Amino acid sequence: MTLPNVARKTAIVVLAHAYGINGGATVDTHVRRLSNRLGFTTTQDPMKIEQDLIKLLPQPDWENWSRLIYHGRAVCNARHPACERCFLADIGPGAILPVNP
Repeated sequence: MTLPNVARKTAIVVLAHAYGINGGATVDTHVRRLSNRLGFTTTQDPMKIEQDLIKLLPQPDWENWSRLIYHGRAVCNARHPACERCFLADIGPGAILPVNP
C-alpha cells in the first residue's frame, strides 16, 4: 500500500495472486453489496466488511471472497439479480422472498 495509487483492495489482490499471500478479503462494491444481501455483514464500511468476512473462512481461503466480484457482475447484479442462475440462491434473499416480485 506504500506504492502510489495502491489502496487496500489492490494490495490484497496483488499479494494473493502474485505472491500467494492471503492478507485479507478483497472488498469492492460487488462484495459489499453481496455480503449484505447474503447476510454475511450488516455494514457498508469496507474495513468492517473485510473483518466480518475473514471470520467466516480460514486464512488460506480469504482470497476466495474475491469470487463475489465476478458473481456480482455476472449473476447477482444490483438491479436485476438472476436468482434462477445463482449457486447461492438457497441462502440468498430470494430463498425467503422473491427478489424481483
